[in-house]
Amino acid sequence: MRGFEKYRVIEHIVLEHEDLKAVNTAAEEKVKPHSGGDAACQDGYVNSRLAKASWNVIRLKKA
Repeated sequence: MRGFEKYRVIEHIVLEHEDLKAVNTAAEEKVKPHSGGDAACQDGYVNSRLAKASWNVIRLKKA
């Protein structure tokens, strides 16, 4: 986090599904983003566990 002192995680959005071939249809939304990520700033780093084959957005904001 060099150059980003006093920033904190405000949101961690994750898009994932256990079935890599899952798709959304007009009738059913199987794959959708959720705010269940665990990103956190610790000791000058942003730490998180990222699920395999997932898409992640980690938003930071200056405190």
